[in-house]
Amino acid sequence: APPSNMHRRLSASYAAAAVASTASALSASGLRQSAAGCDGQLVDARVEAATSPTPALATEEVDTSPRLVPPSVDELPQRFLASRRVFLLGSVDDTSANRVIQQLLWLEAEQPGVPIDLYINSSGGDLWGGFAVYDTIRAISSPVRTVCLGRCQSMAAVLLAAGERGERYAYASSRLMVHQPSWGWGIFAGDSDSKQADDLSIQATESQRQREHWSATLAHLTGQDCVAIDARMGRNVHLTAAEAKDLGLIDHVLGGIQGKCLAASEAQAESRA
Repeated sequence: APPSNMHRRLSASYAAAAVASTASALSASGLRQSAAGCDGQLVDARVEAATSPTPALATEEVDTSPRLVPPSVDELPQRFLASRRVFLLGSVDDTSANRVIQQLLWLEAEQPGVPIDLYINSSGGDLWGGFAVYDTIRAISSPVRTVCLGRCQSMAAVLLAAGERGERYAYASSRLMVHQPSWGWGIFAGDSDSKQADDLSIQATESQRQREHWSATLAHLTGQDCVAIDARMGRNVHLTAAEAKDLGLIDHVLGGIQGKCLAASEAQAESRA
């Protein structure tokens, strides 16, 4: 073939190769753009899924009300004192009497005139410590509501009766006991019999004076005659809550199931008689 024709054939071949190369490059570029678009859509879908609110699941209701945390043994007195509740538990002695007096005076200073609840479960004890509590109850402006838990004997019964009139309570199962006060003679050692005799005479006079004070206190608290109270206190007088109410030591009996059963038993006994 003439050179001119060969030249034309080579030019045509080069042109075709160039067109094919350009087409391949354009095709690859299109694929990359398409892949990039797909990746972008995938990323957008992931971001949307992460940021979209999660649908609420059907679950049981959860109680979110505040829970009552039980206090420790050391915290209990402070918790009760904050609610104006005072306890006399165990025998009446200098330690227990001083603690009750301090708590009563503190509550009186904090909120004068606001009622105080005094819960008593005691077999009695020291006369002087008991009357110190008694005088404090009567002196403060805050009315003291007394409640017998279990038992109130001797001086504890007097403190129970010393509460605000109309606000003295005892549970139906509780028991009360009152009697004349008793003291040790407290004889001092001396050098002669006359010394001991003098001490006995002084102590006897003091004992009689305190017995009269005791009887007068019970008569005032119960509304009974002083002479009748003194005569009745010659021996230990054990009382149910209902009997204590009849005597005037308390005003109300709490939880009277036992009292109803006792009354029913007594009624049956009377009917059989």
